[in-house]
Amino acid sequence: MNCNLPVGCAVGGCGSAGNAASGRISRTPWEYMRTPAGQFPACPLGAAPQHGNRIIYNQANIPGENANWKACNAQDSWCKSADDLGIRSQSRLNDCFGHLDFGYFQTFINIPSGATITTANIEFTVMDDGARVTIFNSRYPNGVVDSDSYAFLGQRKSNSFSNYLVEGRNRIVVTQVDDCHFENNIVATVSLNGKVVSVPTCSSCKDGYTLSGSVCVPTPRPSPTPRPSPTPRPSPTPSPRPYLYPTPTPVVAYANELSSATETTTVTNPDGSTTVATTIDNDSSGNRGVTIAVGIFAGIGAALLVAVIVVFLTREATPETV
Repeated sequence: MNCNLPVGCAVGGCGSAGNAASGRISRTPWEYMRTPAGQFPACPLGAAPQHGNRIIYNQANIPGENANWKACNAQDSWCKSADDLGIRSQSRLNDCFGHLDFGYFQTFINIPSGATITTANIEFTVMDDGARVTIFNSRYPNGVVDSDSYAFLGQRKSNSFSNYLVEGRNRIVVTQVDDCHFENNIVATVSLNGKVVSVPTCSSCKDGYTLSGSVCVPTPRPSPTPRPSPTPRPSPTPSPRPYLYPTPTPVVAYANELSSATETTTVTNPDGSTTVATTIDNDSSGNRGVTIAVGIFAGIGAALLVAVIVVFLTREATPETV
């Protein structure tokens, strides 16, 4: 790689900064991360009324360089420029000096062997509400902050941090803070030896990245097509079951099963009358007697008796022929 090409870039040039291998300084495009919405830390007491007060940064937490940084580009919803950030937005806060909204921006500067750095600045053409510069490199792996590298509301630049840079790779992080509602703005360019260091330009990107202007940004993954819900199966209509009428049974009344007991049977006759038969059980053993009257036969016998009487009376009433 001829220079510090940005993430995702396959082929590109080093811009006005030149080729690091040929003795020129190069840097990568700005990347950013933000405090998650709704998780804004409380502003410490004593910060007001100075916007960007130094004690505010005790609440900051710079993400690691391999965290989920986003590339600044024209299609981004917040950080619009890989060269100078280009952020002009509304504040996400609802108060003033009540909570803090941090933005973190990183770029990597490569200083070739033998290069001389006299001044190193972040030029803030727009600053709202404050910013701080932190340098990470082989000499300061945990980061270092110059006491004069703070910028405050309306201030155009920070003082030089050139004494902290080393040959090779230098990670520069700007921590920007919004401490009051209304607006949240920052525009910043990197200047070394009085000259702005522009970022490399890309002409093609690696797989998984898409060219946006001269910057490669991750290709968004398409949303999966939702699967249609299966059509519910209709519930089968149950067939009606035939109603089975119970077979009527004779009504039998039993007395207590003692040495003397009675049984009563009621039977409906064909002519609609009823016959009641009672059996007395005097069996000394206590067993019930057998019911000997059956309704059907009793009815037939009664009918035959009536028929005999009618015939007899008819014959008696008929006069004899002389």
